[in-house]
Amino acid sequence: MVTLSISFSGNHVVYAGQVVSGKVTVLKVPGGCRLLTLTLLGQGKTSWTEQESRYDSVTERDVVDSVHCGKTEDYFIQPVCLWTESSGVLLHSAQEFSFSFMLPPDLPPSFHGSYGSIEYTLTAVLERQDASTNKTAVATLIVIPQCSMGHLKEMMKPVTMEAEKKLKMLLIKQGYVSATVTLPRAVYILGEVIPVSASILNQSSVSLGKTKAKLVQTVTFHADSKSKVEKLDLCKVKRGEVAAGTTFEWTKVPVDVPNNAAPSDFGPRCTLFRAEHKLEFSVHPAGLHSALELAAALKLGTVWEHLQPVLVPQSEPNAPFPLPTPVPIINPPPFPLPTPFPVITPPPFPSPTPFPIINPPEAPLATDAGVFPPSAPSMPPSYETSYLMNSAFLYPGLPKE
Repeated sequence: MVTLSISFSGNHVVYAGQVVSGKVTVLKVPGGCRLLTLTLLGQGKTSWTEQESRYDSVTERDVVDSVHCGKTEDYFIQPVCLWTESSGVLLHSAQEFSFSFMLPPDLPPSFHGSYGSIEYTLTAVLERQDASTNKTAVATLIVIPQCSMGHLKEMMKPVTMEAEKKLKMLLIKQGYVSATVTLPRAVYILGEVIPVSASILNQSSVSLGKTKAKLVQTVTFHADSKSKVEKLDLCKVKRGEVAAGTTFEWTKVPVDVPNNAAPSDFGPRCTLFRAEHKLEFSVHPAGLHSALELAAALKLGTVWEHLQPVLVPQSEPNAPFPLPTPVPIINPPPFPLPTPFPVITPPPFPSPTPFPIINPPEAPLATDAGVFPPSAPSMPPSYETSYLMNSAFLYPGLPKE
């Protein structure tokens, strides 16, 4: 029985803008083969069903119909002919064909949601005289986008959220609760940790059941004039009870940014998906009181700066190329460090006049330290960056081959 398979040279997880290479293997080649092709397809799809009501003039009543909503868009498609019968070269019982593709740097990410997905697949087809006996092999490629965050300078500044809530029951005032939450910045890389600091002041007669921080992802799926929203809690962190009249502190409590989260930017080629992220912090008083809630919008990316594209040699378009090692992710400072003050060199004392001094004053010359020019200003203290965790990018778990 003929066997057709696809294998990658190295990892099947690559950044957009890099080279994908590997080989197609054909074993136990049967007779009657005429063509061997390989196609790399990157495609996004959305799909869901909605209920719509309409008036049926025949039955004179309202009828509910199920309406399918969905859309498809192609991001990348490249077919390659690996072998053809007209070439005059016969297929052996076991033969390998090398391939390589250069990915565009602006591809959207591989993504799976409740109402849509983005997939990159390699499909090899061995066509025979009898089309019903064609052989097909499929392999999945995971693409990480070059969603860079380094240009968002305005989001590198610390984020502070403040809110206060008055508590009362049956028109009886029971005091108030306030919270101040700080983040080092508003932009992060997938796989990084967000250090959350907070101060909760409970100036009421009611104890606080818990305080909670969570990273929330909201993805909007589009299909022409229709849209569907999926909200997902990516990470939750809770702390315990806060007694009445006390203060509770969060000191750089880590909130993980999962590797499998969608980036905030799907790239210019994608119109079907849009992702938004925010950090929500809530304080929950005991009893029937509603929670005190705070939120800050965040941006999640995959790299701080765009990776350098890898060029494919033109002399051997189908020669195998090893995948380049992804550039390690380097955590930036929590916010831009200020430019150091320039060191100002004090001007030298004026040289004495070339003419001799006649009849110098009897009073002694001033030698107080205040007469001399001030010394150069000292360098500003560096900002604390010890809480940052240097973590290399790890992409989500992949389907087993």
